[in-house]
Amino acid sequence: MKPSLLATFIGASCSFATIGDATAVATIGEPAPALVLNDTNGKTVNLRDYQGRTVVLEWHNAECPFVQKHYNSANMQGLQSRYTKDGVVWLAVSSTAPAHPNYKKPSVVNAWLK
Repeated sequence: MKPSLLATFIGASCSFATIGDATAVATIGEPAPALVLNDTNGKTVNLRDYQGRTVVLEWHNAECPFVQKHYNSANMQGLQSRYTKDGVVWLAVSSTAPAHPNYKKPSVVNAWLK
């Protein structure tokens, strides 16, 4: 499998926090741009740390109906399992800013994800 940046935009119509450099452009088959963001644990993640690997970015908001559909049906968990077995790095990114009404603490989000 050729390393590349894959991005899933489940919940694209839901609210998002502004993350990192808004001018960064990702090109399939090219190294990912410098991007620093927070995962669902609240941990800062730098895509440069995964250079040479295939990375899936899952923008996550537990209040988003599209996210709920894919988690409640176990579709997302199935995709995560399938691709991480092949060595893909799967990063669930918190897409809701702390000031937003849909924001949930990392412990709440991660309990819901299980």
